[in-house]
Amino acid sequence: MPDPHAIFLSVSNTNYLERDWRLLLDQADCLILSGGSLYDPNDISTYWNDFVWEHVSTALSHNIPFADLFGYTSYPFPLLPIDQVIADILSQPRTQRVLAVQRNSTLIVPRDSLTQRIASTVLPDVQALPCSSFWSPDFFNIKPSPPKYNCITVSPIVTDRWFADALFSIYKLLSLELPTYFIFHSHPDYYWFHSLYPELTNYTCLYDPVSLLTFYSMCDKVVSTRLHAAIPAYALGCKVIYFSFDSRSFALEQFGVHSVPYLELKDGFFPKNWEHLSNNIPPDPSTFIDLFRDRIVSRLDNAQ
Repeated sequence: MPDPHAIFLSVSNTNYLERDWRLLLDQADCLILSGGSLYDPNDISTYWNDFVWEHVSTALSHNIPFADLFGYTSYPFPLLPIDQVIADILSQPRTQRVLAVQRNSTLIVPRDSLTQRIASTVLPDVQALPCSSFWSPDFFNIKPSPPKYNCITVSPIVTDRWFADALFSIYKLLSLELPTYFIFHSHPDYYWFHSLYPELTNYTCLYDPVSLLTFYSMCDKVVSTRLHAAIPAYALGCKVIYFSFDSRSFALEQFGVHSVPYLELKDGFFPKNWEHLSNNIPPDPSTFIDLFRDRIVSRLDNAQ
């Protein structure tokens, strides 16, 4: 059961706010970073990818337990053999800066096997577990409904016209089965697509979790270029095709399903082998809960 006395202090993952970190150092019992890009094949400096680790290190020096949860690796397609990918990422100076902090972590739980192997170079007992977004429908108490729609969730990671046109071709075919909508999780995505197809009316921007999950709960088929649309759609019983752009797609291995490299859209790909979880055993959150209790909660209890 959740602790009714728990208080959560928000710390931005996009920019440094001194007052937030000072409050954390003064009052927090535990620091949790969740869902971050941990290792990339470049040394580009951004706050989340680089400078946040300086503040995590400061929190650790104040003896504040640190949990790094459901992080991932962004390695672009086409992928090299996995051992070469790992060697390339480990050769990056930023990776070594991150690992230097992570070796002192109280708990690391990545969401895919590639990230697990990299993190294991400093903490050998790291265990990859299913991405927590799978349980978002349960958290908001949203259940599957009789299917009324199909949908295509778009993230313009590729802004070439051929990519949009390929998705539009799939839209026209899915529309022969059920009313089909384009769904966007952010305003820039929405306006990018609207500029290409101003005559289209079946599209909307939904960026709060309840609205998104409620819509997916009414879908039969979901085509997605966003991982965090595909995973909740699987949880809600949808038939899903996820077009992947990089190694973040490895998170689907935890659910026993697969992605389709987005470049296959160039060849006129149309989804035929829709994947869903009806034949798979749904992931059990108890493994993560037990691990968190053992590494974090027990330490907090002993400190009281």
